[in-house]
Amino acid sequence: MFYTPQPGEVTWARGVAGSDEHLLALLVLTKCFGRLRYFPALADVPATPRTSVQKSFSASRAEAHVSGGGALRSEEHTSELQSLTNL
Repeated sequence: MFYTPQPGEVTWARGVAGSDEHLLALLVLTKCFGRLRYFPALADVPATPRTSVQKSFSASRAEAHVSGGGALRSEEHTSELQSLTNL
């Protein structure tokens, strides 16, 4: 899918963004720019691109926790999802 961030995009965005919330917003806007050729206001971005990037980002974070030696506890997973859905 077009809105799924590529590994290089995530690496670049991690180096620029100061927090996960900013990282997520930057990835959403980067993907929108790739399609529209301008940066829309984040509030004007439809749910489809935001949801696609959020799901991809959540999956990669959960995978990193698991491959790092331990699975996410239920409360950690809930906290991750709550923090990532506040664009």
